[in-house]
Amino acid sequence: LENMETQRIRIARIAAAALAAASLVAASLAAAAPAAGTAAFGPSNPFYAQSSLPFRAPPFDKIRGEDYRPAIEAGMAQELAQMRRIAANPEAPTFENTFVAMERSGELLARALSAFRGVSEANTNSTLQAAKSALAPELAAHEDAIRLDPKLFRRIAAIYDKRGTLKLDAQSLRLVEVVHDQFVHSGANLSDRGSGSAMEPG
Repeated sequence: LENMETQRIRIARIAAAALAAASLVAASLAAAAPAAGTAAFGPSNPFYAQSSLPFRAPPFDKIRGEDYRPAIEAGMAQELAQMRRIAANPEAPTFENTFVAMERSGELLARALSAFRGVSEANTNSTLQAAKSALAPELAAHEDAIRLDPKLFRRIAAIYDKRGTLKLDAQSLRLVEVVHDQFVHSGANLSDRGSGSAMEPG
């Protein structure tokens, strides 16, 4: 049987490999070049601006199957840039400049991805299936690029560690605990043993 030290080393190596992979994907997303076979994301894309419909419902009458992937990829690049700014904030971490800022990030990704998932599950076609297959690994790596970022996790952990003294309301306290646990379960504690950032490829 492997001893605990051997298991720890193996887990650390797996986390390091995931971190390296996330770094590569983050760099490619940040380059903002349209993926092969997809249109560039611009004002002609229905997701480019907030919907003016009630409750900001997606304008499905204007959305084509090929509009989803460039919008989602642009949303990932946008959210990575926002998270990078939060992680690099020189000010001491606070609930407002870390958790509130994180909650306000990724608006484009959220609205495009929500619409895509609803449509692709209810009324799919070959275009949507191709987009779903292409986006699956990109979305997984996007999540890793955020949750395995040591700088961002250190800000989250700093607030989590003193959460009992911050006089947060119940909803805010729950947000701190849930986000912290999500990062830990994704391997943030392991990635924090290394140096650098998944969102800042060296």
